[in-house]
Amino acid sequence: MPRMGRAMQLKPLISATNATNVTITGGNGTIDGNGWFAWPATNWSNPECDLHNHCAPDVYFGNATERLRPPHVVTFIGSTGVTLTNVTIKNSGFWGLQHFYCNNSYMSHVTITAPRWTREIAGFMPWSVINYTVEDSYVAVGDDAVAIMSGPDAHTRDMVFRRLYVRGRSVAIGSADSGNVTNVLFDDCTIGDDAGSSPWAFKVKMHVNQPGTVSGITFLNTKFGNITTNTWQDSKPNPAIQMGMNYDGATIDRDKPQPSIRNISFINVTATQTNVAGSFKGSSGANPITGLHFDGCNFRATSKSPWLLENVSIATCTSHNTWPPFPTTKGKEF
Repeated sequence: MPRMGRAMQLKPLISATNATNVTITGGNGTIDGNGWFAWPATNWSNPECDLHNHCAPDVYFGNATERLRPPHVVTFIGSTGVTLTNVTIKNSGFWGLQHFYCNNSYMSHVTITAPRWTREIAGFMPWSVINYTVEDSYVAVGDDAVAIMSGPDAHTRDMVFRRLYVRGRSVAIGSADSGNVTNVLFDDCTIGDDAGSSPWAFKVKMHVNQPGTVSGITFLNTKFGNITTNTWQDSKPNPAIQMGMNYDGATIDRDKPQPSIRNISFINVTATQTNVAGSFKGSSGANPITGLHFDGCNFRATSKSPWLLENVSIATCTSHNTWPPFPTTKGKEF
């Protein structure tokens, strides 16, 4: 039962700590977390969340002095050479497939599912990892389909997501991102379907007063679906791409180092339709967002203001053969 933040974490269904060369494989075998006992009754906005009459009153268990988080379904901690192939993971009690401080992880033909109305049930969740690869996989969950995270004392780097099909909320860097995330490639991926399964496509969620950096992120030959609102989760219009420095809304302390976002590229990225193509909000002063690059993209944005920019150094950005064109007037800053 590891401690996670301020609460104790109930032991996962399957886990390994400080292990080497672990393989889970099958002929599309299924690992079912039976997570209904942990899903909170107050869950997004879809009335289906109460139909099975098993929802928990709260996401935590135990009394006020000993709060217990629900169990993950599959978790690896401090391990090297973890491989998962031809496996379906469904109905986690809490979050998704976890890798904490792991190196050299490989996943292929992995399916992760949960009811679309489930809050805090996600897909691939690497935390402070190095050399992490996902190929030919599928995620359909109620929260972020991919959540890339890094602790303040570690670095997440060298990641590849290839031929990943997402029908969850989005692909995200954060929310627990207080360290560095660098060198991440999304290649030939699909995020969202044409029916509007995803209210965002890609998000960066940074935390103020911490010196974390997100850089070297590339989306290549990737399709966004119809990125729009939905009835089960979010009723307000959202941007397809959203980057922000203050995810938890903390008070900014100017005497502390602040996070940065830089060098993020979108190459041959298309969308079925979006409202706002991108909303980018950098730190004021020394850390604006820099180095956004768009080449051969068509986001099919319907808004009259397809780019919402605040504290972005557009002089460091480029836009080529992209619609709507990203504003790159040299000498002008937002």
